[in-house]
Amino acid sequence: MRIDLISSSFKAAECRTEPWFKSRFIEEQIPLEFIQMWNEAPETSTSLKLSTSENQFIPSAIKLRVTAASVPKCIVDNSLIKMWHKCNGLDLSYVYLCINLNGGKYSVGDQLMMDLFTELLRDDLDQLIFEGKKAKISSSLSISDNRLMFQVKGYREKLHVFFSELWKKFKSFSPKSKRFEIIKEQVASELNNMDIKTQSEHLLLPNLYEGSYGVHEKLNALAQITFDHLESFIRALCSQVSIEGLCYGDVLEKEAVEISEFIERTLEGPTPPKVGKKRRIVCVPHRVRFRRDANAIRKSANNSIAKVYFRIGRKKDLNEELGAMLALFDSIVDDLLFDQLRTQEHLGYELTCDTDLTGGVCGFYIYVVSSRFNPNHLLRRIYNFVTNIRSFLENMEEEIFEDYIVSTSFKLFDGLESTWNEIVCQRYKFKWHKKEQAELIKIQKEDLIKWYNKYFVASSHSCRRVAVCIWGSNTNKKNKKTCERNLRIFKKLQLSSTKLRKMKWLLSKR
Repeated sequence: MRIDLISSSFKAAECRTEPWFKSRFIEEQIPLEFIQMWNEAPETSTSLKLSTSENQFIPSAIKLRVTAASVPKCIVDNSLIKMWHKCNGLDLSYVYLCINLNGGKYSVGDQLMMDLFTELLRDDLDQLIFEGKKAKISSSLSISDNRLMFQVKGYREKLHVFFSELWKKFKSFSPKSKRFEIIKEQVASELNNMDIKTQSEHLLLPNLYEGSYGVHEKLNALAQITFDHLESFIRALCSQVSIEGLCYGDVLEKEAVEISEFIERTLEGPTPPKVGKKRRIVCVPHRVRFRRDANAIRKSANNSIAKVYFRIGRKKDLNEELGAMLALFDSIVDDLLFDQLRTQEHLGYELTCDTDLTGGVCGFYIYVVSSRFNPNHLLRRIYNFVTNIRSFLENMEEEIFEDYIVSTSFKLFDGLESTWNEIVCQRYKFKWHKKEQAELIKIQKEDLIKWYNKYFVASSHSCRRVAVCIWGSNTNKKNKKTCERNLRIFKKLQLSSTKLRKMKWLLSKR
């Protein structure tokens, strides 16, 4: 038997050191008294044993029935529900719902109550979700702004049975005061023990769009929320509901219509207005580059992180050509990043780059997590890496460049997730990736270099760069004055945003 324990700190006389990244660890035998105690454990309580009752969600027929369709079809469209349907050659059925709740405010209190509502609802559905898992039916619940996302997948025979039970419990949900106190404490604990990657996002997001708050603001607001506040909030939130959904896979159109009608019969209250809610996006001037620093929230966190974000534009301005360029650039840089910063420079175990479409803003980021180096050093190496991308592209052989185009093309396909994303964004471009593939094969190496020069070269008019640094507990803070100066510049930039025309807010539909 082997047991792995992870701890933020430990005391040991003799520690071993991992040779590449110098991480310290210990390895020891499990004491015999513990093994003996486990072997002689008394009879466990019957309440902790699995139920022996029949599981009504286990299917008996799993044979595929349907053939593939090219694009989703809107089969129901009224003021309460809009349902899309697409069948294909998959062996599973999928029901995805985006529930638009009454609200639209982005205050810190409303955001926290949305989080509490979601966690309490997930807690209430736990038993049902567990029964579904045993029958190979998986489901998830998440929150995005003031929208609730339900995703259910499984074999089609009993999927509608599981979904109907899930929906009934959702409609009859009522929070309980005892669970509220437990969940509230859990949310506070997660904020107080936030990992550095999540903390770096909290530090970055206020530079992208309205309605993002720091950890201390959230903790202060959370302390003021009472059970009565949450009950009133949930009643108002669920007073007006509209739904957009997708039935996908091994689901017949008739069955998708029946699911829609079942949902519609349970909806009550006045018809919600069909107005897309808006979130204000920060319009950062060209050639703006600034940095934000913070200490790790967890005092025992030894790792540090440096993250550099390049803002490309608004998501609403993203076209097929730009999407293809971003996908190709991401594929090339991902390989180069791993080889240079991890394999050759040994900066850390965890580093990545990716395209980011958060909050209606299109961007590209690179981050490195390290236990050895402080954020200043990591930042310098990232900047140096980004500067050297141009020479790498210029020296790349045409054959290798074509290989990247082919491999990137395989990643661009219009599957379930891309279809669902188009529905959630209300863009409905269901052949988006197919058009990206067509644009991808037109890209020449010179086109990619020109695009890189526009958005990633520091001297370019269109380069807008934000750096975020989280300092671990064991990092050397010799440059603390520089960090404080950067924070003062950022605060000044925030204040200026209400006065200068260039630092305006843009309204963007979700």
